[in-house]
Amino acid sequence: MKLLAVNYHYFREEKYDAGIYPLSKKSLQKQIDDLAKEYTFISQSEISKLIQQQNFTSKNYCVITIDDGLKEQMDSFDFLKQLGVPCILYVPTFPIQFKKVLDVHKLHFVRTKMNDQELYDLLDEKYVINSFEFIQEALVNQYRYDDELSRKVKYFLNFCLDKNQKEEAINYFFSQLVTNEEKFANELYMDEADLIKLSKNDSLGSHGEKHVPLATLDFSLAKKDVENSLQYLKAITKKEISSFSYPYGGKDAVNTSTPLIFENTTIDFAFTMWRGFNAIENFSNPYLLNRIDTNDAPGGKNNSVEFSLIQDVKN
Repeated sequence: MKLLAVNYHYFREEKYDAGIYPLSKKSLQKQIDDLAKEYTFISQSEISKLIQQQNFTSKNYCVITIDDGLKEQMDSFDFLKQLGVPCILYVPTFPIQFKKVLDVHKLHFVRTKMNDQELYDLLDEKYVINSFEFIQEALVNQYRYDDELSRKVKYFLNFCLDKNQKEEAINYFFSQLVTNEEKFANELYMDEADLIKLSKNDSLGSHGEKHVPLATLDFSLAKKDVENSLQYLKAITKKEISSFSYPYGGKDAVNTSTPLIFENTTIDFAFTMWRGFNAIENFSNPYLLNRIDTNDAPGGKNNSVEFSLIQDVKN
């Protein structure tokens, strides 16, 4: 058995030079058609059942995952449902509950309006980013699809500054462009009715509360972030949540100790962004399942040589 998890974020017809890289409806349709040639699409509850019963088959499965709880994703959910393709939408709860925009999405929006050189210069002026010694492997691992300058700006903000510095910097950039954050949040994110709809269709998972890289937090804070999200989603949907998607998901956001936060929770499995397939041996720790970006999946714009080599090894 082999499970391929493919991850998505933005679904729009517009194109941007930086910050947001959305998938059009036509591109989504093409990728689903290509995936269907090789894989059987599988739902959240079916994955839980496989794990619980350890009843692995010889099939090759694919699960469609969509991160971040954006309103525009509901149209794609409806489209996938029409095609008979199950999916899991992983939702961070803080922006829906408190009508606040997450730092990650503030930065995405800012980068559609300001170029990375401007941001780099501002970060250097305030935090001396130019003196920071970046580890190239870490940059590439976390932001494989970006150029060198973009990697440094994003990595510095998300992993190098402390919490207060990061919020200060991103809020400064964002406030130059948006005056009504609550209105922006209402337009960008799902609402509670969307959560109920997803739950009824076995398509709702947790993406944490505040979309923070859990491995960078003290264990108690990481566990609290997860528990807050699970409690809120259950309160809204009246159902338990069975799966999780790690924010950011790379090696600096998830480590082998991170799954301990799921002890005494209802989570059956969790997806990283560690790149590759999931063979039967991966299910020995279902809280560290591999996943790939839409760009690298069959039908994606990269479908890279590197991923083909992974596929050859796993077959």
